[in-house]
Amino acid sequence: MSCYRGEVTAGHPDFPEGSAAVCREASGPVDLNAPDIIYTAEDDKAINQFHRNITWNLCHEIEVDQGVVDARLNVYGVSNLKVADMFILPWNVSTKTYSTTLLIGERVAMIIAEDLGINCI
Repeated sequence: MSCYRGEVTAGHPDFPEGSAAVCREASGPVDLNAPDIIYTAEDDKAINQFHRNITWNLCHEIEVDQGVVDARLNVYGVSNLKVADMFILPWNVSTKTYSTTLLIGERVAMIIAEDLGINCI
C-alpha cells in the first residue's frame, strides 16, 4: 500500500537485539520474495512474554440475580432504558463473543420493533 510507513515497534514483542524478527525501518511493504523469518527459542520467549503483558481477562460482577436487565432488556431499577451489549449477560460466555453479540442485536431489534408495533415476521 502506498500509505504503508513500516512496522510500529509498540505492536511487536521486544525481540533480543540481532534477532531476525526485530522491527526494522522500512519505506514500504515487505517484498513478496523476502525470506521467511526464522524464530529462535529467545524469540519465542519474547513472543510469550509479549502476550502475557498485553492480554487481560475481563470479568464483570453481577449484583442482581440473573443479570442487569429483564427479558425485554429493560435495566432493573431504571425507567425507560434498554441496554443491549455483551454486559447484559448474567454469566460470561465460554465461546467467541461474535455470535453471541449478533444474537443480542437480533433480539433487541425484534424487541424494539414489537414495542413500536412493527411486525417483523
